[in-house]
Amino acid sequence: MKTVLLLLLLLPATLVWSQSKDEKKIAQAVEALNKALIAVDGNTLKSLVTDELSYGHSGGRIEDKKMFLDSAVNGTFKYLSIDASNQTIKVAKKAAIVRNLLLIKANSNGTPTDLKLGVLQVWQKQGKNWKLLARQAVKA
Repeated sequence: MKTVLLLLLLLPATLVWSQSKDEKKIAQAVEALNKALIAVDGNTLKSLVTDELSYGHSGGRIEDKKMFLDSAVNGTFKYLSIDASNQTIKVAKKAAIVRNLLLIKANSNGTPTDLKLGVLQVWQKQGKNWKLLARQAVKA
């Protein structure tokens, strides 16, 4: 009886803390984006971003979709690992705001580079898919 009562008391808390269907899809899209950056997978990156993409780097450079894809695939900055933490997702109808902290290991022009970035992403729902509309990073 005590077990049943405990479960009934904990059930509402579990429902409040669980992610919505959209939040899960967005989290999966964020992870897919990070994996595609590491794998230098231009086709996956192209499928994850909107035509109107605005991609801001921590150094101030801003890229549109064409520039972002060219830089990610052909550029001299190569991601080795991207570890995300403290991620929050807020859904507002067909838009979502994702914030997280990224620890990045990379090679920049062949030189090992470690970055700690605070990142804001805006995702837009297009049909059944979530696509990156805007991203801005700052050094953390």
